[in-house]
Amino acid sequence: MADTGFLIVRPYQWIAFVVLCGLIAAGAVSAQPPADPANPQRTIEAEVRQIDAASRSNPDKALDRWQALLDRLDADTELPAKRRDALKDMVKDRIRVLRAEADGSAVARAARLSKTEQRDAEAESARRLFDAVRKLQKEGKLAEAGRQARGVAGRMADSPAAQALQRTTDVADQVAANRAIQQERARGNTDAMRQVDRVGIAPKGDVEFPRDWKARTKDRKSASAVPMTAREKAVLQALDRPISVNFQNSPLSAVIEYLQTLTGQPIVLKPDALEATGTTYDTPVTLRLQDVSLRFVLRKILGDHGLAYIVKDEVIQVVTAQQARETLVTRVHYIGDLLRRQDEFGATLEAAMLIDLIETTIEPSSWKRFGGPGTIIYNHPTRSLVIKQSAEFHGTLGSGLP
Repeated sequence: MADTGFLIVRPYQWIAFVVLCGLIAAGAVSAQPPADPANPQRTIEAEVRQIDAASRSNPDKALDRWQALLDRLDADTELPAKRRDALKDMVKDRIRVLRAEADGSAVARAARLSKTEQRDAEAESARRLFDAVRKLQKEGKLAEAGRQARGVAGRMADSPAAQALQRTTDVADQVAANRAIQQERARGNTDAMRQVDRVGIAPKGDVEFPRDWKARTKDRKSASAVPMTAREKAVLQALDRPISVNFQNSPLSAVIEYLQTLTGQPIVLKPDALEATGTTYDTPVTLRLQDVSLRFVLRKILGDHGLAYIVKDEVIQVVTAQQARETLVTRVHYIGDLLRRQDEFGATLEAAMLIDLIETTIEPSSWKRFGGPGTIIYNHPTRSLVIKQSAEFHGTLGSGLP
């Protein structure tokens, strides 16, 4: 046949093409994420995160993708055997959980949150609201911060965290008022009676800072900045990142593998800690939570078995609760810019109020006054707080002071 310049397509080829298009549209043929020949482990971990995100909107399709990933791991020859087996165990557990839900047994087995879990959930919610209120305070929106704190305290009257939230905003309002008074004094208002009258005067803006505020805050940052590596910062950010989990009698090893794969942060199980608490890699874990921080998830899972975690050597380490309490770091945090009084008696009194606020709102059980090992001491010559606490606490406090 002469070459006419046109492509001749036979009828059966058209039929095959149409059928293939239909399969792709129906989801029967799905594209795998592009492989990274240089790092197959990173490719698989990225796919785990994608499947986890899809599990919420389309569990059936996610189940198929989990199964396909398991088949790939079975045929894989590039990953180290130990890492491949850990990933396979984690994927098998994900498949088991999703199949249990598909059969309708998940709802029957899922018990209502106990009173303790409800209190924990309320505390977590109050903590997130606390962060929102603190952000408003930093932006100078003290009125809005106060309204939100009072609303939360009214709705959660029985929650200590909610009440602490309101006390925090009240103290912030007092600090702002004290700063406003100091500003007035700098303008020449030296009459003591008039100073008392000015306590009730609203500031010209949402918040007013002294003229030397920049210099004073610079002194604090240079004196108390907590040196952290990029990896340590990444770990602390991961601990605050909200996630959703669903475990049903899942082995502890599969749970830890899932969390570290999902967040990209290594979580190390210390064998001596497991032995000391009678916990094994196969210990079952049942937990279902939505949009809570990794920090909260780890505390709940580990706390039920007498375990805890610490941030050490740029990784999250699972240790016994006793080991966690004993692993403390002493650091100095400058607060001279937060103290209105310059004399030793007045400054010490204000520092005592700040210490009481920290100890009653941030992990109260970890402080010595409540039976824990942590301590805070005010040093007037350096106008600083000498704090003995966990590395995680210092990182959080260093970024949280106004």
